Amino acid sequence: MSKVEEDLIFASKLIEDKEKCGEYFTIFNHLWPFATVNIKEYLAPYNLEGKICVTLQGSSDHIFELALKNPKEIIGFDINPLTGYYGNLKIAAVKALNIPEKYLAFFRNQSYAANPFDKKTFQAISQYLEGNDKIFWEELFNMYSSWQIRENLFSKDEGNQSEIKGALNYITPENYKYLKNNLKNINLIFMNTDIKNLASELPYNVDFITLSNLILYAHNLFPENTLENWEKLIENLKAYAFFS
Repeated sequence: MSKVEEDLIFASKLIEDKEKCGEYFTIFNHLWPFATVNIKEYLAPYNLEGKICVTLQGSSDHIFELALKNPKEIIGFDINPLTGYYGNLKIAAVKALNIPEKYLAFFRNQSYAANPFDKKTFQAISQYLEGNDKIFWEELFNMYSSWQIRENLFSKDEGNQSEIKGALNYITPENYKYLKNNLKNINLIFMNTDIKNLASELPYNVDFITLSNLILYAHNLFPENTLENWEKLIENLKAYAFFS
């Protein structure tokens, strides 16, 4: 069985009945639709031009926010294999959709958007997907309704429209246009790995690591001796970069 087939089976379990995932199911198996931290503000002090950056991929909004700072390379890591597919769907959407309002209308929760994950819009986006990403998303959209995918594959943790716009630089019209015109210059690597293994799996030293709000889930990562083990993890990462 290929990797994409395995990932499709797992995504189907989440969409149809998350209980089928059994003990493997955790809070990290759902996708985060958008960032839940103010990336615009906390990345503002850093000059990352020409740097090698590592970020918890999550919603992939960090990828776009870092890309606006013209780094040499961005390494996104996440324990959830579905995050890589979602990041490439977002990249394809930026290529396909001319304005940020259309982008937001496709990805936003149904409470805020008229038709999230609209299949007609997806057809336009899918033209910019390649390889396993194209296989993964086209198969899901063939198997399930837009509502089933958006409602069951994603976390419910999502800010409202003004909160999202306040936290992100890349969805302003000028930055969205800049990003759209410069996507080809983004050197992006996705690592499907646990943060506990990140230090030993990084291919080389990097300049900057951001862990977003992962500390909020330290107790999930380390059920016992949480603070002590978290501090050890950070100390191990310090050998590779300065970080936020």
